[in-house]
Amino acid sequence: MSTAIALDLGPAFYCHRAQINGEPVCALTPRAFDEPAVRQLVQNALRQQGIDCRECRGCPVGTER
Repeated sequence: MSTAIALDLGPAFYCHRAQINGEPVCALTPRAFDEPAVRQLVQNALRQQGIDCRECRGCPVGTER
């Protein structure tokens, strides 16, 4: 499971994956929690960075609505 942090860094920012003390941390736009199209973009981008949101389920992006 990852830790998720919501950051509003403007319209061009969707997500970023990092590690803190060896644990994955995802910085996500708050729009990913409310907008299905943005949530899908975030899920795809994080999958390319090695995180499958459907398996992690550490934030609302990983849960199907």
